[in-house]
Amino acid sequence: MRDERKSKVCNGTCPICNSTRIKLLYPRAKTNGTVVTVCKKCSKADQNKLDAV
Repeated sequence: MRDERKSKVCNGTCPICNSTRIKLLYPRAKTNGTVVTVCKKCSKADQNKLDAV
């Protein structure tokens, strides 16, 4: 069984780069503690870029 903390399988949109129809989203935590699911490219993005969302 897939570990839910590592990735989430769904068709979605990345809030950072606005890519659509993303099948695999990765959780990233903002500085304030909220979790945002992003695409693979943006999972390695800078923390400042993530906090801007």
